[in-house]
Amino acid sequence: MNCKAVFFDLDDTLCHAAQAWRKAEQDTFDSLMLYSYPGLTELDARRVWESVQQDLFTQLDNHLLLMADLRDIRFQKTLDELNISDLTLADELNKQLSTKRLSYLTLCDGVIDTLTTLRSRYHIGIITNGAADEHPDSQYAAAKQLNLFPYIDSFWVSDEIGYRKPETEIFQCALNPIGLQAHEAVFVGNSLSKDIAGANRTGMVSVLIATSSEPPILTVNDERPDYIIRHLSELNQIV
Repeated sequence: MNCKAVFFDLDDTLCHAAQAWRKAEQDTFDSLMLYSYPGLTELDARRVWESVQQDLFTQLDNHLLLMADLRDIRFQKTLDELNISDLTLADELNKQLSTKRLSYLTLCDGVIDTLTTLRSRYHIGIITNGAADEHPDSQYAAAKQLNLFPYIDSFWVSDEIGYRKPETEIFQCALNPIGLQAHEAVFVGNSLSKDIAGANRTGMVSVLIATSSEPPILTVNDERPDYIIRHLSELNQIV
């Protein structure tokens, strides 16, 4: 393999994002329940929250709004659906979810060692979907919190680029400044539908990291990874 660059997804590839989100979400809904609105249950609140999130992410994938927009209106829309008119509460809940998520983020095992080893030979970058501002719930804030910037050469965020994985444009934007062809780069991610599909369609070498103890799903819409690993350290055997 004539590899000259290795790019990574961020959430649940380099850090435990889903775990941090679940913990922050629970803390936030615990806070909401303290307000004791008549007839409001956590089950109802979560049901509406999930519905609102699904609708907003559909709009996001269709380029009708940015991740920063979604983030800023998610609780306002949830409270509206629950017939609670309280912009202050919406802002408080959003701030709590964002700051808690950031505080709960932790690196996956072996990240720093792997990045350090690979960076001695290759350009190292991150390509991630998410917000690109200085808000606590942004990918820049996450990477800064995790102290990743000293170990990478480039950082690409969908809100900043205007394209989201699996769209090939965001991958190509990462390749163009360093003058590489797609086949000269490896992309590592945990999502078949976003990471692997996008890397494959761009022409990059795709690596699926499957950290769950369950057997990984290997195909989504006929997209298959070129390689599958269980731990980031296994990349040294590929590149």
